[in-house]
Amino acid sequence: MEPLLSKIIAARQYEKLDDAWRVPDPSTFAYGKTLYDYQQEALQAAAKVLAIYYGGMNAWQENEPLMDIETRKQEFAKHYAEHQSDWPNGFHIRRLKNKRDRAVFDIFARQFDSVFSRGFDTIEYWNLINRMCFWMATGSGKTLVMIKLIEYLHYLKKHGLIPPHNILLLAPSDLVLRQIRQMVDDFNKRGKKPYLEMVPLRTRRRGLAFGDVERVYYERSDNISDVQKEALWRHDYYDNEGRCYVVLDEAHKGGQGESKRRAYYALLARNSFLFNFSATFTDAEDIATTAYKFNLSNFINRGYGKHLLLSRANFPTKSNQEVDFTQAAKRKTLLQSLVTLAFIIRNYERLKEEVGDSAIYHRPLMMTFVNSVGTEEKKNDLLDFFRHLQDLAAKEIDAQEFAAIKQTLHHEWETVKYQFEKGKRQLAEEAAELLDEMSIADFRQAIFLTQDPGTFEVLYVRKAQEIAFQLKTAAAPFALIRIGDITKWKKNFLRGYEEGMTLRKSYFEHMDQFTGSILMGSRSFFESWDSNRPNVINFINIARAGAKKFTTQAIGRGVRIQPYGSWRQRLAQIKDGEQKKRHARLKQHRMYVDALETLFIYATDKEAVDNILNRLETEEEKGFVDLAEGVFKRTQLPLINDEAIPLLVPYYARRPPASIEDLRAENLRFEASQDSWQRYQTYLAQASDGLLILKGLAPEVVQKMRAIAADDKEHFRANEDKEYGDLDLLENGLIRYIQHQPPYVEKVDEMPADSIVHFKHVRTNLPAIKREELEQKMRRVVYSLEATEDENVLLDQLQNNAITKEEFLQRRQPMQRPGDDYHNALGIKALAQHYYNPLLINASDDERLDYIQHIIQAKSERTFIAGLEDHIKDGGDIQWDGWMFSKLDEAIDDIYIPYFDGKVNATRMFKPDFIFWMGDSKTRNYRIVFVDPKGPAHAGWIPKVEGYRNLFEAGPKLRHFGYKSGRTKWRVQVLLLLFAGEPANAGLYTKYWTEDPARIFAKGHA
Repeated sequence: MEPLLSKIIAARQYEKLDDAWRVPDPSTFAYGKTLYDYQQEALQAAAKVLAIYYGGMNAWQENEPLMDIETRKQEFAKHYAEHQSDWPNGFHIRRLKNKRDRAVFDIFARQFDSVFSRGFDTIEYWNLINRMCFWMATGSGKTLVMIKLIEYLHYLKKHGLIPPHNILLLAPSDLVLRQIRQMVDDFNKRGKKPYLEMVPLRTRRRGLAFGDVERVYYERSDNISDVQKEALWRHDYYDNEGRCYVVLDEAHKGGQGESKRRAYYALLARNSFLFNFSATFTDAEDIATTAYKFNLSNFINRGYGKHLLLSRANFPTKSNQEVDFTQAAKRKTLLQSLVTLAFIIRNYERLKEEVGDSAIYHRPLMMTFVNSVGTEEKKNDLLDFFRHLQDLAAKEIDAQEFAAIKQTLHHEWETVKYQFEKGKRQLAEEAAELLDEMSIADFRQAIFLTQDPGTFEVLYVRKAQEIAFQLKTAAAPFALIRIGDITKWKKNFLRGYEEGMTLRKSYFEHMDQFTGSILMGSRSFFESWDSNRPNVINFINIARAGAKKFTTQAIGRGVRIQPYGSWRQRLAQIKDGEQKKRHARLKQHRMYVDALETLFIYATDKEAVDNILNRLETEEEKGFVDLAEGVFKRTQLPLINDEAIPLLVPYYARRPPASIEDLRAENLRFEASQDSWQRYQTYLAQASDGLLILKGLAPEVVQKMRAIAADDKEHFRANEDKEYGDLDLLENGLIRYIQHQPPYVEKVDEMPADSIVHFKHVRTNLPAIKREELEQKMRRVVYSLEATEDENVLLDQLQNNAITKEEFLQRRQPMQRPGDDYHNALGIKALAQHYYNPLLINASDDERLDYIQHIIQAKSERTFIAGLEDHIKDGGDIQWDGWMFSKLDEAIDDIYIPYFDGKVNATRMFKPDFIFWMGDSKTRNYRIVFVDPKGPAHAGWIPKVEGYRNLFEAGPKLRHFGYKSGRTKWRVQVLLLLFAGEPANAGLYTKYWTEDPARIFAKGHA
């Protein structure tokens, strides 16, 4: 199953959302904490979904009936069907024979009995379509996203864009809830609004908070039930007709056995919205409704996590599949994992020593997860591991065995495939030397903090489920056990051990300060803690195929990376910034960084872990990937007077906020419905200046607001689609209108290298073989173009009388080469005048090819290209000595015309679909032509044309801008053409509409 919701919103640009739907201050969380780019992307995804659901055709209105909610759900479900899915028919809740499914059906039937469409055995899934999931890797900081989402919901409620429902947060354990509350405390300390008030669900406090306080009710997700007991809470007791925003943090755990509880969560939000956060989704409905996917493989591929290396070695067990069950084999694998840990520690110490900085990276740690921690010796994985560790600490290690272990590791690290990565990665020579030179004494010092063998001494931690161990010959503990029933374990297995002091402070809760490097336990420490330290993970009898969620989350605990300061990416991904000197020093010694940026995994069942990771990798291969680097080539610029034509673009700047006269001069208008505007005029007339200033408005803004309200014929345009239920929202829009900073053309200059980059991000989800076939065809097409004669060479020959005009016309490079090719329904074109080659065009009758992104898809654009080709091939008059053009991708490229959009009362960016550059050698005239072929059917074209006119026209004439390129001084003009049939209401704008490609090349401004 694909994340269909993320696919639905992919085509919608966040920047094109109305201002009101954009997340306010998306990067700031608290003092010293900001959101990373992927966390902000998650919030943007949420904004796009909510804007579709609550702000679309069936926008939320106050006091709306349930029938309107049902209609909104049905409309929302249609988006899934549009993306080649069988939704909503593919998902429904049926009354099945088994007891569990019948119970789940009955839970829903109480609320949805009026909407059955298949008789009384099925509930259509569109009833539960009001949900979105965030698939975010463990360690990616999804708690910050969750809290910022709650802040965003408060903002939307305050501005009347979504219903004013309560928020309920559910998490799987008290430990997770405590972590969330701590994060909320940090958020509240920033001193900004809103304040998040965390309220236990069992409290008697009910209702919404007032002002800039958002009350968030919270509870353990496993306490939501169908009975009311001391620790359980009936879901229908808090139901409130399903009008509750439910935020789930890993609350889907438990798989099929939790179906009833998952049904309760959905019912609590049935007339509102449900937000589901997790590092591991396996159920089809969760995957399909994923709005943002940043799972483990994405986390690692984008450089935010350590590399993953799954060792070929495995811990022998008594399982039926394992024959070699010897103490020697166990010892060998344990020693191998410990030598790996010692090697990483030595890299850390060498790096710290050579850089001269202790505040870099982390002291490496081994995490050992075991399946059984019982209080009896039989089937006790933890005890077995502990005793082998004790044996290694107390006895001498054979030198030959130690040397063989190092040789095995050396070979494995140079040949094994790293998870989610292509190709092999070689161990740096200096790092390899650290492994080769490591003595047994070095190993003991790194692991046990002493070079001498010794027996264990036990350190108990009061009021904590943990025990620390140190060797009597050492000065600090080297290992820690953390399990639930620590008292019985201590009583049964630690009798006779010498006890050190009893500690009050938990080592686990201060893991970054813990001197040791080994942490042992079961499932009690795989969640609700964050550390950069893990570099080795041992899975003992725990990574079976049925433990996919646990295994993935446990690995997620080990992938976090923090080279220095606040940087949370691998060193290679970090650009020199505010800590440039430290970064430069680290880069000089990056040979020691590789080990610290790798997580080594050892497992009882290597195949099980491998299968889990391979499934994650396979999921990613189904996603979109960039085409191979180099399949697109930049086209050589045409020559004019022996100089390459410059590719010029406008550069913009902003003036101070406009006066009222400036707003009139630019033909700008504030838009709202007539009723909303009249209500606001009445409010403004009754409100004193002092009251408005107390609201935070500047006195000059208040005066402008009153002037506009008094003379609204010059500033107001009625738009009945902009009905404001909340006058504060209207006032915010009016303030944006007043504070509008008119853009102007600062200069015309050469285009920055990163202005047109969409061809570097053409992505496809084709299988690898098909992708390589496409790339090969693209290379052939480019080669066929490069192998032909160049038009500029022919021009030089013509000017030097080396060839006749007839010969020039015969040999001139046509725009479309016979070498054009096709792949499936994809046209691959070689265009001599295009900025890059080849140009990929949807050649099918379908409006869009779903398997490839950032190509020419829209029918209007395809029609334009075809007309341009015909014009060139038919010998159409081109009155310029050299020209070039490029497709522009509005989602990626950075070439635009700013304009004021009265619908959102803010400046927006108009991004035409094509740009042309052309120059004349005799007159030194240069023309930039923007071409947009979408046509009048796309609303909002008039403000875009007005934006163009304000910037590039002076009355009926085009403005001129100067630019010097080499020996040539160019007189630059900028022209806009809307390439389609002229609309009936064109009026003054007739001259901008055309269907004739000759208009692009005409010298005059027709």
